[in-house]
Amino acid sequence: MNIDVIEKDAFKVMGFAVKTKIWRSGVAIGRLLRKIDKKGTHENIPNRVDPDILYGISIDFLKNKGVCSYMFAAEVSTFKNLPKDMETRTIPACKYVRFFVSPKDENIAKILNVKNRKNYGALIRGAYRYLQEKWIPESGYKRADISEVFEIYDLKDIEEGIYVCVPIE
Repeated sequence: MNIDVIEKDAFKVMGFAVKTKIWRSGVAIGRLLRKIDKKGTHENIPNRVDPDILYGISIDFLKNKGVCSYMFAAEVSTFKNLPKDMETRTIPACKYVRFFVSPKDENIAKILNVKNRKNYGALIRGAYRYLQEKWIPESGYKRADISEVFEIYDLKDIEEGIYVCVPIE
């Protein structure tokens, strides 16, 4: 299992968002991705720091009792030239537990209690559950009081897997 702890400075993101229920977000996120395809893909996000990295960010994850906003975004250097259909957010500096989840890992489905290791949505939900219900309590860390949790998608290696990140202290 590939889990590590990282520290990340505050960073700015720009992209598309949708309000959704936390554990039933697949339909809303699917609609969001179709909307992005119709209006222009992530490539239209201006001022990108890295053209190959995208974030899937659950915003207000702790605040709204089962409802959050999900943002598909890129890290940007500035919020200048914000397209009217995009949103911005500054993610605060924090320490994160980072879990690399790969559909190629034959043991991952068992570890995360997921039936199909090729289903990214199920893997992501399983990884969040695992980190928050097992890894964090057993590690000596605590869940930080920051509402954002996120996935990191490296478009060059998306078939290999993604990172799931949860703030800790």
